[in-house]
Amino acid sequence: MYGYPFEVRARCIGCEVAGADAQDARFTRGVVEISVRSLATSNPRQRRISDIDRIAAALATQVAATIPPIGVAAASRDGDICAALKAPPLAPGTALTLIQPAGQQSVLVVTIVRRAPACEPLERAGVPGPYYLVHASSAESEAGTVWVAVSGRLRPRRAGSGGIEVPLSAEYPNARVRSCTSQEGLHLTVWAGIPLTSERLWHHYYYLGYDVDPSCHDRDVRDPPR
Repeated sequence: MYGYPFEVRARCIGCEVAGADAQDARFTRGVVEISVRSLATSNPRQRRISDIDRIAAALATQVAATIPPIGVAAASRDGDICAALKAPPLAPGTALTLIQPAGQQSVLVVTIVRRAPACEPLERAGVPGPYYLVHASSAESEAGTVWVAVSGRLRPRRAGSGGIEVPLSAEYPNARVRSCTSQEGLHLTVWAGIPLTSERLWHHYYYLGYDVDPSCHDRDVRDPPR
């Protein structure tokens, strides 16, 4: 502790974290042990802000590693499907699991064909790239369909409530997706378990461009506590 003759040590036992980046990182489970001991002299001043930046970057990497990349996919008027995921470049042939979050939820597994310079439905909805053109071998896509896209070939299952559960990772084996409406768009979310009562892992807004009746809960849209 700068300016005080004490040393504080924190140890996290069985801790898990969630969040998309360093600013969003937060603990979701575990026990934190804190100990304090006195020192003969005060600790020195932290001289370089870059030291803090390195710690924040390392934490962001650890958090991002807990779940695979998540994004949005949509079907165009001609039946093509394109997806947008903020992640390191994904190679052709990479599998994506698409989960339709509204109504009777369903799953579609697709493969990336190539990077796409544009994606009309996602661009119109305000979803930034990078964009990928994907191929679905087992189903036709209705124009306007929106999915939550997760990198990888996951093993979804039908939950007792009728929704879809997907194992994102060992930390989140029962993740669920949800969609709700605001006045002019959709709020797409991924949760660690039951939506609205578990930890929210991911959120994205999808602009529709026309008025709809709002159905979102406060937990769908508000920023998680820091």
